[in-house]
Amino acid sequence: MNEKMVFEKPGRALEVVEEPEPVPSAGQAKVRILAAGVAFNDVLLRRGVGVRASAFPLTPGFDFVGVVEELGAGSTRYAVGDRVGGLPGRGGYQRFVCLPEEDLIPVPQDLPPEEAVSIVLNYTTAYQLLTRAAQLASGDAALFHGAAGGVGTAMLQLAQVLSIRMYGTASGGGKADLIRELGGVPIDYRRTDFVRELGALEPGGVRAVIDPIGGRQLSRSYRAVAKDGTLVLAGAASAAQGKGDPRLALAATVARFLLLKLRPGPKRVVSYAIESARKRNPEHFREDVQGLFALLGDGKIRPRIAEVMPLGEAGRALELLEGGKVTGKIVLRP
Repeated sequence: MNEKMVFEKPGRALEVVEEPEPVPSAGQAKVRILAAGVAFNDVLLRRGVGVRASAFPLTPGFDFVGVVEELGAGSTRYAVGDRVGGLPGRGGYQRFVCLPEEDLIPVPQDLPPEEAVSIVLNYTTAYQLLTRAAQLASGDAALFHGAAGGVGTAMLQLAQVLSIRMYGTASGGGKADLIRELGGVPIDYRRTDFVRELGALEPGGVRAVIDPIGGRQLSRSYRAVAKDGTLVLAGAASAAQGKGDPRLALAATVARFLLLKLRPGPKRVVSYAIESARKRNPEHFREDVQGLFALLGDGKIRPRIAEVMPLGEAGRALELLEGGKVTGKIVLRP
């Protein structure tokens, strides 16, 4: 049987559903999932952000690593037993999944699944934000909001590899210690104005601010960017905060982004989402992820795993993530 976690309706808790194992269609591979990542996008899915009501019930799960169990007719890219990763955006919270072969990526057999799945989403996102969206180079300085999370800790490690100076906002305490440990400079957003503090540390502004939160903060992030630097909108976590309609909060973030983009001057204002970046240039995605697997294999990066949980505890994982109580990445093991 295929055990999967399902949101029956927006706002509902995850429920366990058992159904027959899926059968791969022509050109597909059936994958037994070894590790499924927990991403903030899963929190947004639960609240119905960016999802039509008709899409429910749905199974969250943005990223996974697994083993090919069966091939559909005409599938020749992989063999049974191959280790693969996927970035379907949803559907990772289950034991088995069937996907087109071209949507899968090869994963080295010797990498631990919980570390490999961190590469597929978090590290690839962080790398592309630094190099392709923000276009940072060695010696540049940048700020990332929420630097103690899964993407943030990946970005701090990669910044060291790329010789980029990173500042990171966090809620102080242990998160600030973690940012320092990973080579960044923490800014406690609860105790200080990050624009003012960053201005004292980098009088001309930083080369880039990468903002995965959006909302009212986006305009302040813009102020912290150097006059010829880049603001990158990398998410809308603010849409999952508060008691208002998350769809309205998301729309407000988009409106602020568009207004900032229209401002005259040399500052660049861009957005980034790994799904659209992958569709736009799949070669870049494959090149980047394989390069990151090599860095992991060489010991130059080490994913920060907050906790590995059984699939049935996916609801608790989302609560921890939504409550801001996670440093690093949570991984589920079906």
